[in-house]
Amino acid sequence: MGSDINANFERTIENSKNNASAPVISDEFKHQLIEFVQQNKCIWNVVDESHRNKEMRKSTRAKLVENLNQMFSPRMMSG
Repeated sequence: MGSDINANFERTIENSKNNASAPVISDEFKHQLIEFVQQNKCIWNVVDESHRNKEMRKSTRAKLVENLNQMFSPRMMSG
């Protein structure tokens, strides 16, 4: 998974150099990154250690994914 993200990121960078109107981060890369973060046990372990309550963990995980989506939204990327 990590190498897929790296390759897609490199492709996205090249595309943006060649096309000024291209998005800074492609949708495909955004989805791969979110999937990678969702699967990353280190991040979830921090969330789990921070919240002993199961509902709080679910809420915090959902908020993290929501924040990633907002961070990489076209509106935010365009400045």
